Parts: sequence; structure tokens; C-alpha cells
Amino acid sequence: MPGCQDQQHLKKSSIYRVPPHILQRKKEAFQPKLVSFGPYHHGERDLMPMEAHKQRALRQFLSRTRKTQDEISKCVARVAQELQGSYDSLDPKWQGQDNTKEFVQLMILDGCFMLEILASPKSSQLFGDLGYPQDDPIFSDHGNVCVMPLINSDMLLLENQLPMQLLLELSVIATGKAKGEIFKLLKEMIIKFCLRDAYKHDPTSTSGNTLHVLDLCRKSLIYIPAGHKPGKHHDVEKGSNHDSGVNTSAYSVLRSAMELGEAGIRFRKSKTNSLRDISFGFPGTLSLPEIAIDDDTESMFLNLIAFECCHVGAGHEIISFICFMDRIIDDGKDIGLLRDKRILRNLTGSDADAAELFNRMSKDLTFDRNDKQLQEVCAAMVKYSSRYVNKCWGILYGTYLKHPWAIISTLAAIIIFVLTAMEASYAVMSYHKGK
Repeated sequence: MPGCQDQQHLKKSSIYRVPPHILQRKKEAFQPKLVSFGPYHHGERDLMPMEAHKQRALRQFLSRTRKTQDEISKCVARVAQELQGSYDSLDPKWQGQDNTKEFVQLMILDGCFMLEILASPKSSQLFGDLGYPQDDPIFSDHGNVCVMPLINSDMLLLENQLPMQLLLELSVIATGKAKGEIFKLLKEMIIKFCLRDAYKHDPTSTSGNTLHVLDLCRKSLIYIPAGHKPGKHHDVEKGSNHDSGVNTSAYSVLRSAMELGEAGIRFRKSKTNSLRDISFGFPGTLSLPEIAIDDDTESMFLNLIAFECCHVGAGHEIISFICFMDRIIDDGKDIGLLRDKRILRNLTGSDADAAELFNRMSKDLTFDRNDKQLQEVCAAMVKYSSRYVNKCWGILYGTYLKHPWAIISTLAAIIIFVLTAMEASYAVMSYHKGK
């Protein structure tokens, strides 16, 4: 039955062509700059120079592991159908029994190259010393500066993914280690390479829970370590009963960071960098995860958004986070405020450019009504900022108590006022006594 086959294929697919309505936001954010992984961009003219380096890396991989290409081909061929099923809208030239051999060779070439990249530049727990010379154009200090950043960016593109199953199969063949041990080491390599200084841990423990590199990085970005829970939302704690309708309305009227600050809300960094670690607690403080904005930020988030839009069951945590940030960021002043609080690290462009980035990424996105955590945050913030006393405190804090010198000046003014009043009172009392 064709309908059943289509449904089964949808369940297996995890790597997608970016839909046109998402692609039109910024086409170059989804296009590989240097290297293709997998069938979607294979053979494109601009990416061909890297193919020679892939072949060289494959030879080094085979030599170091003492395996033949035939041995690896037989192992990968056993799971070729599953690997093909991972790709949605796969071109006919990669499908069917007649094309299986060519598809398997592509998987081996690209998979081994990705593993070499992840284990670079010198050694890794999984593969040990890679054996490349110091003047290698890719696997060297030179490559770390000039090549690896571009490959890093290309590895986080939705259309440029390889199934995690492939990376595991190749690693098992190369090392002979158990899958569980390999998967743990492989995850650490991927997260360390792709997320760099924002090093995080992934909660999953089995290969079946991770689809590919982009999926693993997404899970890592939204993972909250065991034992840590986002802070309580103080207005919710006091018995406020926010149904989904109220919360959605609260999100729609949420104001910018500058306006929230004027209404008495303060900002601070969350205890973790998880994009889910957002809370609003006493005394009127919004806690947000630290985010670095660099040249690759928009591309990474757009591809994460595309994955959430395409893969049913992935969740919408990234979409909800971007929508929330867009609500509190209107312009460069909001970026400046969050930067002063060390929540945002703007490593590229002006504050106005960074604000435009968030506004652009959120285009046509819808806040997830089922995201109760963020809904409660929005509701508590709206309720808090609408109180007159909090607005007054916000004005007082923003005008007189924001900086240490302002506090000192305010205290000095108060002391002078009190002393002046006391002196005036004493003079009046003395005057009446003299009479």
C-alpha cells in the first residue's frame, strides 16, 4: 500500500531539504561554504576542491585502522537501506539496488572524513594519534585557523547531515570497541568540536535517541543538567492560575527589555547556558542563559529551526526560545542592556545588527502554546511590570540606583537633605525659644 510506505518513510526520515518558505529567509545560511556531507550537495562545483582532501583522509583512515575499503563497504552495505531512509526526498540516482554501491561509497567517503575532522587536529580518545604531518592543509594548526571554522559551520546545516548510525558503524569497524562506549566518546567529540567554548553535555545515552550532528547539538543546547531546575516564577507561586489562553495573551503583550527594565524588572545570567534555563523570580528578576552572537549564530539557529519545522516529534524548544528573545529585543538598546548584564556577548557587528538578527530569525515563527514554562514566565513578567509600585521602583532603580556612583550620589543627596532639614528645624526652634 503506497500510503503505508509513505508513512513509514516519514517516520524514518531525519535529514531534510529545507522548505522554500524557510529557505527564502536567508538562502546562504543553508548552503555549504566548503564541504558537502551526504547526497544533497554532492558534486556542486564550489565544493569540489574538498573532494581530493576527502580521498586523502579516507586513505589515512584505512591505513591507520588497518582496514580495507572492501571490509568497510560490506559492513556499511548491510545498513544501506536504513541510511537511505534517513534522507527525505532523496534523488533517484542514490536509490534502488543498482545505485546502492555508489551510495555506500559516498557514505564511507563522507563519513570517514567527518570522523577525521571530529578527531582532529592531533589525537582523540576514540582514534588516538591521527598521523597527519604538521604542515597538512586541513589537519594541522593552519587548518584549525583557516579551514576548520568553515567545516564546523557546514556540519551544522540541515541538508549537510550524515546519519549518526553511519558514524557509529564506521567507528565500530575502525576500533572494535563496544557501541555504547563509542557513542559516548563520539558525542563528546561532536559537542566539543561543534559548540566550541559553549561546551555542554547531552542527556541521551543510546544511539537510537540521536539522529545526526545537528540533532545532537540541539539536544545539548536545550539540556538542563540533572539536579538543576529553572527558578520559580514568583507570581505563579503565589497562586496565580494561568491557563494557556492567558499565557498566550501575556506573550503577545510582552514588552522590550528596556521597557521591562523601566517597569522594575531586572536581568541576570542563568546558572546554566541551557536555552531552557529561563525563569522569573523574586524580586522581579528575569534570568536568561548567556548567548554568544558571532558570524555563525544565525546560520546555526536557522538550521535548528528548519529541523524542528521538518521533523515531527523533535519539539519546538529552539523556536520558542527565538520567539521569546524576539519579544524582548526590539532594537540595539535592548541588546545593549542585555550585553551590560553579560547575558549577550556580541562578537560581531553593532547592537543594532544583533537586534536585527533576532528579529529576522523569528520571522513567520509561532510561539508554542504548549510551552508552559515560557508561558508562565511571560505571565508572571506581565503581571509584575503592570503594578504601579514596581514601575516606581523601576524608575527609582534605573535613575538613581543602577550604578555604584549613582548610589553614592543618591545617599549623599539624602544625607545633605536630612542635615539641611535638621539645621532648618533647629533654627526655627532657636528662633521660637529666643522669643
